[in-house]
Amino acid sequence: MEGLLQPTHLFFILLIVLIIFGPGKLPDLGRGLGKGFREFKDALRGGMGGESEKKPTIKVTVNPAAATVPVNASQQFNASISGTANSAVTWSVNGVNGGSSVAGTISGSGLYTAPSAVPSPDRVTVTATSAADGWESVSAEVTITSA
Repeated sequence: MEGLLQPTHLFFILLIVLIIFGPGKLPDLGRGLGKGFREFKDALRGGMGGESEKKPTIKVTVNPAAATVPVNASQQFNASISGTANSAVTWSVNGVNGGSSVAGTISGSGLYTAPSAVPSPDRVTVTATSAADGWESVSAEVTITSA
């Protein structure tokens, strides 16, 4: 046995994680691990400082939090950022920046345009992500209906 973390071992560990959590939870698991690593790295970089040295918490909110949009129609979403002077956000639909023809598209100003046909499933997720901190985001659920 040469070492514990051989490629075949890593493959089986990944397979077990996939079976336990399912493919739908892997992005959330990865996001959580990434945030944990980033906080650990920040703690090492900043030492064991007190609360006064903590950077402000960035919070993203989106309005409306849910919407029903007919095919080919549009819905304006607005994002608010607190905890930073940088109020810019990036918009995505179902995890794709700017969206797609299947799930609908969203402009840089938050104008969502539904696709020309109801997708399956008929719900998509519109997400606003802080440009100041790419980990901070909030989502809204959009239900697509036939005209």
